[in-house]
Amino acid sequence: MKLITKSFLFSTALCLSTFAFSHAKLESSTPEKNSVIDVSPSTIGFNFNKPMRLIKVSLTDQNGETLKLKNLGKTFIETHKIMMDEINPEYYLVKWSSLGKDGHKMSGEFSFMYHAENMQHDEKLEAFYQSFIASTTAIPSTTTPKTTK
Repeated sequence: MKLITKSFLFSTALCLSTFAFSHAKLESSTPEKNSVIDVSPSTIGFNFNKPMRLIKVSLTDQNGETLKLKNLGKTFIETHKIMMDEINPEYYLVKWSSLGKDGHKMSGEFSFMYHAENMQHDEKLEAFYQSFIASTTAIPSTTTPKTTK
């Protein structure tokens, strides 16, 4: 009986560890998380470790105005690039959702600042950005697998 119990526990642990390591993750983004860039990005990029399909991407500025990015594609690939129009020099939050081939949904977010060369330094804005970064990095993981039933 003890052998059966140990075998069951070992099998369960093995299955769960395989399940836990099988999920895709966001390896990098463009712009990079918490980066400061000096030109308006022409694309928002995502690099996953496994093929994923982006299902939703939004870009929110420091005033709370949100722009949904379109033309996400319908294919499962590791690298995604979404073309976008020029943006104003501000702080931005990118929120995304994706779908793996196994049907699992993932979502995450990252922030960046577009700081134009002629943009004046504003200490209030800098304090806002630091608190903005702190609030987005307080999230335990920027790529949270969501299981669906």
